[in-house]
Amino acid sequence: MEGVLFFTASVLAGVSVMFICYKIFRRLLLRYSGGSDSLNPASAVFLSGLLLCVGMYIGWAIQPIRNVYTIMQSSERLSDINFFWYLIGFLVIAVFSGIMVPYLSFLILDRFTDLDEIYAIKNNQISVSVITITIVLMTVWISRESFVLLLDSLVPYPPVIYKD
Repeated sequence: MEGVLFFTASVLAGVSVMFICYKIFRRLLLRYSGGSDSLNPASAVFLSGLLLCVGMYIGWAIQPIRNVYTIMQSSERLSDINFFWYLIGFLVIAVFSGIMVPYLSFLILDRFTDLDEIYAIKNNQISVSVITITIVLMTVWISRESFVLLLDSLVPYPPVIYKD
């Protein structure tokens, strides 16, 4: 029964978070694309890559969330309310990381190249969009272990007693 509950909650939370991120990213891309009501194909490719970044971070947060749940199941000092706060906190960190790491990697890439990526994507240069989002995705992928380590450091592991 718990598995069905977790699955249902994760699908609902995932769709909700991704929808909110879609609206935010779409609004930002439309602002930079000249104010039209629709995205050009290059902007759509870039938007899908940004959403993939957020989804990757949310997916990487699942194991630390499961660790918290397992520890709280075996420990009587932690309540369901505490688990809820850990869950919300980990998801907020995941979404924040999923937005900020791609943004920062895009800014760094923009500084390294002579090409104006925003202008190229605005002018529907799909090749620039694909290459740019691939570099951003690889930066996100490289940051995976650091992100999981960050969340694992927040897991309330029980104290360890060393005996000589």
